[in-house]
Amino acid sequence: MAATNIASGNTSTSMVVRRCANFDPPKWDYDYIQALSSKYMKESYVERRDMLKKKVKIILTTPQDPHKQIELIDLLERLGLSYHFEDEIKKILDNICTKSVADQKDAWNYETNLYAVALQFRLFRLHGYTVSTEVFNDFQDEKGNYKKCITEDVEGMLSLLEASVLSLEGEIILDEARNFTSKHLKEIVVKNENKDDMSLLIERSLEFPLHWRTPRLAGTMVH
Repeated sequence: MAATNIASGNTSTSMVVRRCANFDPPKWDYDYIQALSSKYMKESYVERRDMLKKKVKIILTTPQDPHKQIELIDLLERLGLSYHFEDEIKKILDNICTKSVADQKDAWNYETNLYAVALQFRLFRLHGYTVSTEVFNDFQDEKGNYKKCITEDVEGMLSLLEASVLSLEGEIILDEARNFTSKHLKEIVVKNENKDDMSLLIERSLEFPLHWRTPRLAGTMVH
């Protein structure tokens, strides 16, 4: 503030004018900021980037197994690159969503492929589609508990754990999924003293699920 009003009792208000400091011009310029320069801005890198984007778009727009399409979308999102292909991704998800439940069950092997079902559920939830938790009913027994055989499917449990993070209020089946998978995944980590890649993935997801992570950082743990 260049000037300040000072009131003293009943006396008139006086103005105190503050003099601006005469600073010397900065000795630094933008050339000193390393983050503003990058070798990847060269034309050769830009051309390669554009070429790779075209290749990925071709893959996304070529009809193929829905499971592979969903996995590719998941990979692009983990790497923080999905914003380049928003239109293509939306078309794929719309197409899968319009298929009947019976067709989706046939394509995804709902009764046995926990990894695929949980992955599809998570991506649809992330993109704002309405998805029922009933897709997980096949993985529960007659008492409503998750089947013990699931504990042998580590990748499936990890996928279910990530999906459970997107539960809505009152979705007990996902709350139970989170408790069930967390318990058994922790046991796997404890038993695995060698800390292989899968153990590291499990530890990371237990601490910070994908939904809470920065996409590019999540991509460093892609399996």
